[in-house]
Amino acid sequence: KNNQDATLKASLYKQAELVFDEQIANHPYHARIWMMKGYYHLQVQEWDSVIRCQKKAIELGAGGLVNLIEYDAADMMNSALVQKVNKLNMDTTAIFSLLDSCEVSTFDNFKLHWLRGAIYNQVGDFDHGLEYLQRAYNLNTRDFEILYQYSFALSRNNRISEAKKHLTSALEIQPENAAAKNLLQQLNSIQS
Repeated sequence: KNNQDATLKASLYKQAELVFDEQIANHPYHARIWMMKGYYHLQVQEWDSVIRCQKKAIELGAGGLVNLIEYDAADMMNSALVQKVNKLNMDTTAIFSLLDSCEVSTFDNFKLHWLRGAIYNQVGDFDHGLEYLQRAYNLNTRDFEILYQYSFALSRNNRISEAKKHLTSALEIQPENAAAKNLLQQLNSIQS
């Protein structure tokens, strides 16, 4: 039974891919079709294809009035990016090349800035981390991951009072986050 289910599922996915390919051939400038094809690739965990399709959807949809499609496409692309980055094992050259390839001039994706800033933080380059996390924060002031990484970079740049302020905001979003609580406790023990 399980083998039959898997075979049927694989067959249905293949049929769906053919339908999307046909639709794209007939409507190459339709952002929603590119986004849906990217969603298909997300379901089968084909990360490179998700990124490619969602980037195309963003390029076609950015600034348009079709349900602001670029935001949905960016969410899917960002999910695939996190999967890809995790598999690159901190190869920063490959990671930054991947992130560069996802930039769309007509759409400022705050998660790309966040991801780049978080990577810089992880390798100890807090000046560059702060630069990109500031960009992410300017685009989205209510995202926990941005607030946490931004606070971390601020603290490593000796901007303790600012770090505390943004970390407090992060904890309003996720009050039980152990890492954020620990960082705030560390910062509170520092004279600012």
